[in-house]
Amino acid sequence: MCFAWQFFAFCAASYSIFAAYPVEKNMPLNFLQEVIATFVFLFLVFIGIAGVTATTADNQSLVIGAVGFAAVAFMALTFNSTGFSMNAMRSVFSSIWFTILPIPNKGEKVDWGYQIIVNFIGSSIGGILAVIATSVVKSML
Repeated sequence: MCFAWQFFAFCAASYSIFAAYPVEKNMPLNFLQEVIATFVFLFLVFIGIAGVTATTADNQSLVIGAVGFAAVAFMALTFNSTGFSMNAMRSVFSSIWFTILPIPNKGEKVDWGYQIIVNFIGSSIGGILAVIATSVVKSML
């Protein structure tokens, strides 16, 4: 059983839900894209949370909706470039499960270099930068 979308094909004989890989593998570019994607996504969420706590009860749903819409739009734009990871634990641990579980017709091996460098380290750096940027912005207000 295989479902094909515009950029990806997920097949039962491949990684399926167990890994996030880009369309074109370019480690430096994918690393940079993962850092930027994670940073922007978490920064939007953190600033949105700060905005919700700073607004009145009447405006909170608008702030939450705006942050959600912006996050979904940004994730849709980065889906092609990073394989839609933006979560180090989801990518790395699902690859560990893919390696451990006796899945029939695996056919492929996990690219641990890509998983660790791009998905784990890239996402972690993006998250740390988002926390730092959020604290800087909040201190300026």
